[in-house]
This record gives sequence, structure tokens and C-alpha cells, in this order.
Amino acid sequence: MKLQHVIRGKLGCIKQEIYAYWSDVMYPLREEQVRAVIIAQGRSGSTVFEDILCSSGHFTGHGELLRKKVLFPQKFVVGFANACEGNFICHVKMVGHQSHQKNPSPVLDIIGNKSF
Repeated sequence: MKLQHVIRGKLGCIKQEIYAYWSDVMYPLREEQVRAVIIAQGRSGSTVFEDILCSSGHFTGHGELLRKKVLFPQKFVVGFANACEGNFICHVKMVGHQSHQKNPSPVLDIIGNKSF
């Protein structure tokens, strides 16, 4: 039974990743959409800050998107933003994932993207 939960969890992550990449290609960039990424360290209040911004009704929150390792972090975040109906906000922990501790460039590439 424990193995079932692990497999189901991994399949859910793979489906979510495929959906994000597909959305990056299929949904056009909307000029009127506001996109924001909060980049912070762990235990800094980024979740609370995102919740406060979402409570205004101006943003649709997506939580911490890069909690697990993904192949293409920039395309993953942009795909979710493209699929979002309203204004998009998420947060990313600068050292939340082990690969980001040694090389923060996947996180920093999101900032450099022209759509954010």
C-alpha cells in the first residue's frame, strides 16, 4: 500500500510537469496578465506574503512551484503562468532544492525571462 502512494505521487508530479510544458507551448503570452515570482529563503514568510497578495483578489496563487526537481524550471513556471486565467503569482525558495544550493541559475533564469 505504501508503494502505491509513492507511485501515485510520482505520476502526479510527472503529469503536472507535462501539463506545465504543454501550457508553455499551447497558451499564448497575454500582455494584460500580471506575473510575479517571489524569490525567498526558507522560513522567510514568502507563503504568507503570497497569501496576502492573493487575498486582495488581484492574483491567483500557485504556492511553491519548484519544491521538487523539474527538468526545465523556467519553462515549468512560465507554463503554469500561461495556463492561469488571471494574474499569476508563485514563490520559489532560493535554496529549497538541493540543485539550487549549488547552482541558483535555474531560479534566476525565471527572473530573466521577458514574461516576468
